[in-house]
Amino acid sequence: MRIVSRDDRDYEGWSNWVTWNVALWIDNTERWYTTVRKGRPYTAREIRALVKHLMPHGTADMREDGETYAHVDWQELADHFNAS
Repeated sequence: MRIVSRDDRDYEGWSNWVTWNVALWIDNTERWYTTVRKGRPYTAREIRALVKHLMPHGTADMREDGETYAHVDWQELADHFNAS
């Protein structure tokens, strides 16, 4: 399990590890990928609600208390999922 700090920045081209990790799980889970791609375009608020619906306790790599969602860059995820 990876503990994430607010200082964890610039990970694999993303703003931080948790944002990258959420995108990775959605992009690599066919059912979630299809669901997310159907609903475009998203605002940051909408993608946050959808991600929390799909993974209410975080990804399998996150702590189960969901605390790490506080560090997700929701706008970055919305931009990623809105891109063609």
